[in-house]
Amino acid sequence: MDGSACRLGVGVLALALASACTPAEDGGIPQPTDEGAASEGERDDEAGTDTTTGTDTTTDTDTSSSSDGSGETGEESSEDSGEETGPLAGDCDHAPPPGWTQVWCDDFAEAIDPANWSFEVDGLGGGNNELQYYTDRPENARIEDGALVIEALEEQYTGPDGTRDYTSARLRTFQLAQWTYGRVEARIRLPKGQGLWPAFWMLPTDWVYGGWAASGEIDIMELVGHEPETVYGTLHYGGEWPTNTSSASVPPDFGSHGYSLESGDFSEDFHVFAIEWEETQIRWYVDGQHVQTQSQWWSEAADYPAPYDQDFHLLLNVAVGGTWPGSPDETTVFPQRMTVDWVRVYEAG
Repeated sequence: MDGSACRLGVGVLALALASACTPAEDGGIPQPTDEGAASEGERDDEAGTDTTTGTDTTTDTDTSSSSDGSGETGEESSEDSGEETGPLAGDCDHAPPPGWTQVWCDDFAEAIDPANWSFEVDGLGGGNNELQYYTDRPENARIEDGALVIEALEEQYTGPDGTRDYTSARLRTFQLAQWTYGRVEARIRLPKGQGLWPAFWMLPTDWVYGGWAASGEIDIMELVGHEPETVYGTLHYGGEWPTNTSSASVPPDFGSHGYSLESGDFSEDFHVFAIEWEETQIRWYVDGQHVQTQSQWWSEAADYPAPYDQDFHLLLNVAVGGTWPGSPDETTVFPQRMTVDWVRVYEAG
């Protein structure tokens, strides 16, 4: 997501490589190099820190009972399968999964709630050479039929950061809602097409261990549009850029492959993307299926379980272009939209 963030994976089983970054010319935002798949790094201006994301998504694929990140995948969660077509009504009134208590929810019933979400507005490229200008206009983010729509448009737009050829939106709960540990999930239908880069992820609110990625990043889900059947999930941690690393460095390294659907792609219907975040491990789920576990993170600034022992907030966005997905081409159809039916957060108990 920004000069300090990266993203996640889901599917047939495998995960991505750590991204390399080089200093940005502007404001010190790290810029991913062409050598690695960099995930969408985005800026948290209020946090005073840039967050460059890499596309690494190496995962230890084990059962959720594993504490060392090793084992088998395929464990079912008690959460929604995501198979129903279209947004669902009254999504915040559902019964929570066994063992969890709902503490926050947005089902996007009427309007984008300013008590839950704020917009990031800039055209700085997110630390990843992205091409969009993020706006707070209804053309780029709005409620339709009980769901949040984030729409990427091909249009020339001029703002304080210059002129860009694409617009989109990035929403976050920064300084509005943040959590340490719990289950975080969303039901989302994703866009597709060369150069598209949707993501559902988390950044630290206070950056207590330093700049990206010493204070961590959790990529719950990200997708690159030319691979619409595959999603990724990644942790970013270690030192401040350029001494950062990611979960792709944890053996066994499954390479730069994510979790892929056996048929179809993630633009055809809604799917539920979730993590279960505990003190010593984080587990990823897609449509209730356990797809990976990570437990071997670290921070140069403090002892384990840092940096994932602090408050993190949520982000939803669709980037256009960037080091990882590449630029749109003649095959890319605009507009493209990410549709979010609901977002829920639970605590254990």
